[in-house]
Parts: sequence; structure tokens; C-alpha cells
Amino acid sequence: MANPTTDNPKDKSKNAAEPEYPLTTMAVIAPIVGWLIPGGGHILLKRYGRGVLLMISVVAMFVIGLGMQGRIYQPNAATSSTCWAL
Repeated sequence: MANPTTDNPKDKSKNAAEPEYPLTTMAVIAPIVGWLIPGGGHILLKRYGRGVLLMISVVAMFVIGLGMQGRIYQPNAATSSTCWAL
């Protein structure tokens, strides 16, 4: 005899369309703050260590890029071939 309280496959399709987590204001604000300020979204979500680490690394890469004055260094073709003894 079939149990009438078993899950119906039609009911599962309804649940699959619904979002797993409710949309909150923090779910909207944190990515925006994180996009504007590197690490700001993590700090807003009280993940201070990750947020500060991200902020320091992005600022450091920016400062290093400014220190390079926009120059992009490429390896010399002759140097790479002699390195591998070709």
C-alpha cells in the first residue's frame, strides 16, 4: 500500500525553483561595498582577517604598479633560449 505522505515528484520541482536562501539587504550591500573598496565586503560581514588581508594585498599591488611606472617587463627571447640550452 502506498503512503500518501511520500514526496511527490511534482512537489520537488516547485522547491527547486525557490531560492535556497532568502535575499537580505546584506546580501545586496556586501558585494557592492566589496566592489567599491577591496576587502570592504568581508569587513562588513565581520570577516576582519580576510578583509584586511585582501585590502592590504590589493593596495600593495597598486603601489608596486605605480612604482614600476607602468612599464611591463618581458623576458628577452635570446635569454630564454640560452637558459634551456637549446
